[in-house]
Amino acid sequence: MQNALRTHKDAGGANSGGQLHTRNPVCSCSVCGAALEVHPHRQLFILLPGGRHYTRKMKSLLFLSGVVLLLSACHPADGKAAQTQAHYQTQTVNSPSGQTDSASGLSWMNVSQLPREGQQVYALIGSGGPFRYSKDGVPFGNREGLLPRQPRNYYREYTVPTPGAGNRGTRRIICGGQPTTSRADCYYTADHYVSFRRIRP
Repeated sequence: MQNALRTHKDAGGANSGGQLHTRNPVCSCSVCGAALEVHPHRQLFILLPGGRHYTRKMKSLLFLSGVVLLLSACHPADGKAAQTQAHYQTQTVNSPSGQTDSASGLSWMNVSQLPREGQQVYALIGSGGPFRYSKDGVPFGNREGLLPRQPRNYYREYTVPTPGAGNRGTRRIICGGQPTTSRADCYYTADHYVSFRRIRP
């Protein structure tokens, strides 16, 4: 390869700082800094870091394709792939340990993360009421299957009032186990059983 290439001595391609200026770039590598230029008369310039320039007559597209693939392989994580990778890495770094409940597969939430009305209902559950709605405390069938499978009548549901709503709204707290004041296995849904988060006792 070295015999097939000759040093490009034109100093106009690089400035005093050794930076490369591409006028007709084909591709470049964000890691090593190499780049390609195609100039008139099918002249191919290979621009390397440090101001080194090589040139070769582009006799076939096969040669060009090979060099492009070489530069592309140098850093396959460019562009959207790099952004996606960084996104997931950021999520992994920022995700606190123990965020997901291993028993249910659902995300944990603290009582303080409940809406104010939810915190009030959660406290009433622990003291046995009284509750606002007659249906509070009735069995919850878990027909959606989003909560861990338990014997029939294990779960109970409680309404979390929604300010301004003319009905019970869509917010619920579901608790399971005995006694009925137990809050060791409780879940919150803000969208009427479409999704749940487990409440940390």
